[in-house]
This record gives sequence, structure tokens and C-alpha cells, in this order.
Amino acid sequence: MSLTYNPRRGFGGNNDKVDYTAEKDFLFKLNNIIQTNKIVQVQESNGRQFIASTNMKKVYLNFNKMKKLSADNYFEFLMYVKGFNYHEMSHILYTKYGSDIRFDIKNALNMLEDQRIDRMFSMKYDKSKSYFRLLYLKYILREGLKPEVYPLLYGRRAIIGKP
Repeated sequence: MSLTYNPRRGFGGNNDKVDYTAEKDFLFKLNNIIQTNKIVQVQESNGRQFIASTNMKKVYLNFNKMKKLSADNYFEFLMYVKGFNYHEMSHILYTKYGSDIRFDIKNALNMLEDQRIDRMFSMKYDKSKSYFRLLYLKYILREGLKPEVYPLLYGRRAIIGKP
């Protein structure tokens, strides 16, 4: 149980500063069980643009954005935290291209790479599929089904499953 969770009022108020130390410690231990070649740190990235990212040594998670997405529902918050963490761990385990690629090409390549690595990770860690499904159905589709999200979902159809 997290130190930030209060069953009577959720976790943290809208104006409260939430301490995510328990979540970061849990993810640090989990990540270093999943892979053992190097130590992977977990850091808050509440000032960053992206909700989650990695530099292949650290996983950066924007806990405040995830808290907002979950509407202060702690269970849903943990689903986002673990889902985004698993996705970034997938990059650490399976992504092999360098950072010297032009941004526009890297962005397109990353879209394809995300589908490949999520599939590889979920094949090895079957329980991760439910976390990935939440990300796809609640995060990618948060603004509805638009033409630009179709390529993001089509490559992930094996994880999403049949409707």
C-alpha cells in the first residue's frame, strides 16, 4: 500500500503536494527484477512535456499528469503508472536505434517501435497486457477515435484483443 493512499479521500487533494516515494521505490525494485544488466532509476518528471520517457538509464514518469488522468482514483493511477513504466522498460530492453536521428524521422520510427516493443514485452510478461490495454483505450483514445490514432492502435491489436 502506498504511503500516499488514503482510502477515505483518495490520494492527495487537488492542492496537496503528493509524495510519490513509495511508488518510485516499488518501480525501481520491479524494473531491476525485470532486467539485471544495469541499474534503472525511476524519476519524477512533473516539469517535463511528456507523460513518460526514458534515456535508457532512467525512466521518467510525470506522476502529476497520471494523477490528473485518473481523476484522483488511486487504483486507476497505479494502472497508468505501471503501464507507462512497462512501456518505458520495453524501450530499455528492446529499442536499439540511437539518438542521432533527425527528430521527425525519430518520431515516426518511435510510433512503429512502440508497437513492436509493447508486443515483445507483453509476450514475455503476459500480465502486462492489461496495463497496456488501459494505456491504449484510456490514454490514446482519451479524445475519441480520430484518424491519427488508428495507426497507433492497429499495430497493437494483438494486445488489445477482439471487441
